Amino acid sequence: MSKIIIGIFILALIFSLSIFGNATLINILDPETPEVPTITGQSTGKLGQKYYYNITTTDPQDDDIYFNIRCSDCNAIFNSEWFKSGEKYMFSHCWSCFYQLSNPFYIRAKAIDSKGYESDWGEFQVIISNVKDKSFPFIPKFSIQAISTDDQSPSAPIITGPCKAELDQICNYTIVSIDPQGDNIFYEIRYSDIPNLIIEYGPYFSGVSVTVSHYWWTYYQNCNPFCIRVRARDIDGHTSDWSICQTNITSLDKIKNITYIDIIPMFLQRFLQRFPFIERILSQIL
Repeated sequence: MSKIIIGIFILALIFSLSIFGNATLINILDPETPEVPTITGQSTGKLGQKYYYNITTTDPQDDDIYFNIRCSDCNAIFNSEWFKSGEKYMFSHCWSCFYQLSNPFYIRAKAIDSKGYESDWGEFQVIISNVKDKSFPFIPKFSIQAISTDDQSPSAPIITGPCKAELDQICNYTIVSIDPQGDNIFYEIRYSDIPNLIIEYGPYFSGVSVTVSHYWWTYYQNCNPFCIRVRARDIDGHTSDWSICQTNITSLDKIKNITYIDIIPMFLQRFLQRFPFIERILSQIL
């Protein structure tokens, strides 16, 4: 009688697996197998730009785990370090058409615990908008970076920009911050030549670089260094520390007496930066 019951159970199990194609026999019969990893991040992108993606999974026995990670534009599998069950971590990837020439691109990840049990592959698809641009045939850049789940604040922004510039020259600064929860991010920016003004940009995806432009003026400041300060704030209100980037103006000896007429373009620029949709409307009209 017991053999009949066992046989009926096995038949029922096989029947259920035939209906639910995503189920796997090992995950049902073996309770020690890690869950399929969940991958999150920006689902669109461009060749040649770095993007950040989060991966997390849990192990039913709380064993430590590591990940096999495979990106479709790489002919390789990358192994992460060991992580605790449930710990979220981040890796960065710069997409390339070196091995792949069409959409969709994808990221696949598999979890392996300390006892050798393996999960199924989790998958995340990315659509590359400039996939036909053959000016990016370089080998993809890949790195793995663990992030803490204890601190919910975004990382202090990384600012890159010119070390030297001429007075009235347009300077471009690139800003990027990472939120440990993957939340969208706002950027609060202060320029030393306008000390009482804070400009806010966003929201942007976590880990996506943002470029801002600035004219340096000497109405409020007439000595080096000129500084841009940036702080990140996620949609839950958690804020990062302030980051700073310095630029030296090489033509300070040519400072003229600035009038209110001279600073009108500067304030117009700030206004358009704060309300970019107005600039788009004006460009269509003009």
